[in-house]
Amino acid sequence: IAGVRRSGEEFPIEASISQLETEDGKLYTVILRDVTERMRAQEDLAAFATQANNIREQEKGRVARELHDDLAQALSAAKIDAAWLKDNHPAGGAAVQAKFGDMIRMLDGAVTSTRRIAADLRPLILDDLGFLAALEWLARSFEQRHGVQCVLEADAGADVPEPFATAAFRMAQESLSNIAKHARATHVHVTVSRSGGALHVRVVDDGVGFDSAAPRKAGSLGLAGLRERARLVKGTVVVTSAPGEGTTMDASIPLPRL
Repeated sequence: IAGVRRSGEEFPIEASISQLETEDGKLYTVILRDVTERMRAQEDLAAFATQANNIREQEKGRVARELHDDLAQALSAAKIDAAWLKDNHPAGGAAVQAKFGDMIRMLDGAVTSTRRIAADLRPLILDDLGFLAALEWLARSFEQRHGVQCVLEADAGADVPEPFATAAFRMAQESLSNIAKHARATHVHVTVSRSGGALHVRVVDDGVGFDSAAPRKAGSLGLAGLRERARLVKGTVVVTSAPGEGTTMDASIPLPRL
């Protein structure tokens, strides 16, 4: 609750109320504690966590760009050289030609894996083209990898700046990852809108669902990760599900007034 100092300044108070049965009736005790310092420490810790998360995302972006621009390009060049050698070394016989073919396929797979790892770390499209373009890429990538139809509906006004774009993108990404791992869904619907001074992200699947009231298994961090990402931007996440009825994830991120 809030208290007021003699100077008129408001400050946070924690109230503890207890009761004791006596011969004369109930006796109540109230203890009031000034928790200004504790609240300030919690705010400082939250600000530090947000800053640390932003630094982590920047580092992911740097590594992703180096993987995409340096390593993937080097592997592509090696693949081109291997293909040239294969075409210009006919005297080596069938065994040598087969070995060149194996090298080309291996390098092709390495290029694909490197670009996939870079995109999973941080999709460069998020920095280059913005939040909505990154969501479209995420939906199409999810369809291609898992064979599950993913429909995206996004308002044009939902193309928000950082750090809200990254937070919302990561929550959508985490939700789709959970669906791929557990839901056995055939259809996913992602809706992104902006209203009431907040960004709203909803992900709905038609999968097997789960008992949302049941205790989570040890090591199950999917829902905890969603809530932690929301907390870093002072947002909220609500996950509703039931066995056989699919799952809905609703996230709301408050946006600052321009």
